[in-house]
Amino acid sequence: MDEQILSPEKKEEIKKDHRLIQTVMIAVFVTAVFVGLLVWLLAYVIFEPIVTEQQITIKNLESKINEYQENNTDRIQEEDGSLTDLKVDEIDSMMDEMMGTGDENERPIEQTVQYYNRDYEFAMTFPASWADFEVRESSNDYGGPVSIKTFYFGFPAQDDLFAVTVWSLEEWNKYVELNPERAPSMLVARNDIWGWVYTFEQGQYTVNDEMHDRFSEIAQIRQSFKADPGRNWPQ
Repeated sequence: MDEQILSPEKKEEIKKDHRLIQTVMIAVFVTAVFVGLLVWLLAYVIFEPIVTEQQITIKNLESKINEYQENNTDRIQEEDGSLTDLKVDEIDSMMDEMMGTGDENERPIEQTVQYYNRDYEFAMTFPASWADFEVRESSNDYGGPVSIKTFYFGFPAQDDLFAVTVWSLEEWNKYVELNPERAPSMLVARNDIWGWVYTFEQGQYTVNDEMHDRFSEIAQIRQSFKADPGRNWPQ
């Protein structure tokens, strides 16, 4: 086959086409690099503050938990589930507050303190203002032959702002016979599995303004009272 001879004009045209292709390829490469850098820059600007904020949040959370543990060593040791009276610590609510998690429809805005009595299977929810409340266990015969278990709730300034009493069904029925007018106002719940009756009574006075404020919250605490024979409580 005879070798095709290209004219100078044709050769120049082919060279121009090659240069055009090279230019286009270089332009595509530069554009791709530019777009990649732009995407990386946008991602950095958008997500870097979020990552930094989360890192700061985690550090703050760890610091708060460490501070809580240092300041509440005795209380944490007591809350190992071995005691009858248990206050749930605030770490869960602290984590929700720090991390911005939790269902606002289920979790009240105001923090609360949960009380569980595992021996007699009842629970109550206290306002945050009751975080340092104390429980005193006692017995009261109410004029009968059998001692009834009573739990007094209050503070060092006044340890009997209100009381919860656990009756056997037999003793409660006797009390109702003797006090038919008073008994219904005391009754707050029943535990049919164990045959217990729970009564709730407020104190008659307050010793200072602070105790008066706490006294005004007792009705709210009473409404939260729950007898739970199933013991469906946190461990």
